[in-house]
Amino acid sequence: MLKKLIKLVVLDLNGTTLDNLISVGIPFMRHIFRTLNLTPPSDHQFRYEAAGDFMGFCRRYKAPHWFTHEHLIALREMWYLSRFSDLRFRSDTKRVLQRLKSLGFKLAVCSAEITPVVERLIDRDGLREYFESGLIYSEAWPKSDALWEMLDISGVPAEQAVYVDDTAHGIGEARSVGMQTIGFVNATAYNDTTRIHAAKPDATVHELSELEQILV
Repeated sequence: MLKKLIKLVVLDLNGTTLDNLISVGIPFMRHIFRTLNLTPPSDHQFRYEAAGDFMGFCRRYKAPHWFTHEHLIALREMWYLSRFSDLRFRSDTKRVLQRLKSLGFKLAVCSAEITPVVERLIDRDGLREYFESGLIYSEAWPKSDALWEMLDISGVPAEQAVYVDDTAHGIGEARSVGMQTIGFVNATAYNDTTRIHAAKPDATVHELSELEQILV
């Protein structure tokens, strides 16, 4: 159960606030493997195994050793920016941010997504005003390091901060720094529901609109 006295709400992007699994996430996975002349793993394998460690996922499915993290980032930037119009925040994202901000919560972003994509998305949809200055973190890998920094900058104790993520990896990273956690178990979350529940978040939501009820 989630404890109260929450002051800082940190949100993931891909699969949590950003509804991009079907439109961009899975197609990108297939693109990577076909570029490497490999058979793409199934969508289920991707959702169960990849979130939080895409490079490790590629290695497990026989990506060659010459294919490095730098290659992956370069391909990701080209792919995502060329399909930028397909990247959409969930329909209730802005409304939820407005409401949580009005209730006095500090809001932040912690995402492993590449910086050019994150910055363009935040500005395109007019969301920057809802987040604390200096607390929009992209390319956060490992997330635990980024979350430690965000706690330090915000001045909020870990036990009074919560991280909302759609992956078991993200939930585990937040727990490792002492934060409370909310698992996002939507049908288009990157991890399937089984994995998220196995990570034992303090609470779960199916829609972002449920956050207010849990946090207040």
